This record gives sequence, structure tokens and C-alpha cells, in this order.
Amino acid sequence: LGARSHCAQKKGHVYQGLDIHSGKSEENVAEYIAGGPADGRDACYHIAWSATLQRFVQLIDLERRAYHAGPKGNDELSIALSGPWGQDPRSPHEKVQFQMLMPILMVAVPTLQWWRTHEDFEPIRRKDPGPGFDESWIQCSGLVHRPEGPS
Repeated sequence: LGARSHCAQKKGHVYQGLDIHSGKSEENVAEYIAGGPADGRDACYHIAWSATLQRFVQLIDLERRAYHAGPKGNDELSIALSGPWGQDPRSPHEKVQFQMLMPILMVAVPTLQWWRTHEDFEPIRRKDPGPGFDESWIQCSGLVHRPEGPS
């Protein structure tokens, strides 16, 4: 899908948190995000779900900062699940792929300590990843749910 370098810059610190998003209305989040900025999207995620490939794909280097959640979330690693927000349940295959990704991500980014959803830190404006995501998705990672984000 190609790197979205226009929406990422080099990081100056290590990631401690993982922000979990989903497409607002798109099932094919990776392809949707890769389509910008010509169509007005200037957001990106480190990793996103591709319904076409039926797996998560890396959109930008993990060493780069992704613009995915404004000032409250851009300093954290980001994963986007399939949309729409209200999708419940998501496919069992997507959950398995997510759970297979987490150990790889923990090795690639050993400084990760906690996770939160986009709704955790912007509950009025955002509802993602929505009811189709629960803590059973990420239990295997050992990360702690920290809705308030960095301390």
C-alpha cells in the first residue's frame, strides 16, 4: 500500500502506549487511509486492517509519528481495526489476526506498557473502535488498559 510519509514525521521518544482506533465507516481502513491526501484525508495509522488482504498491514515505519488522534494521541503507536464504529461483532478472523500481531508488536516495540481506545480519550467526539472490541482482544499482550493515557 505504500508508506504515508506526508503524514508522519520522525519520533523523538519511545512509544509507551498503543491507541486503538477503527474506521468510522470504512471496512477497508488500510486502503481508505492510503488513498489520501488527494481526497482530503490527512490522517494515518502505523498499522491498519485491510479487508482486501484480510490482515493488518503496516502503513508507516514504527519509528515515525503518525497523525491519528490530534494532540491527545499522536505521541502513541496506532492501530486501526475495520469499520464502521458500530460493527459488532467484528469477524473472528480479524480478532485472531490482531492477537497474532500483538506479540510481534511487543518485540518490535518493547517499551509499550499500556493501551487505550480512541473513545477513552475523546468520548464525546469519537466512538471507536466501538462495541465490537473488548479487552479479550488484547489480554494476551500483557499491556494494561489505561484510559487516561500517559501519566
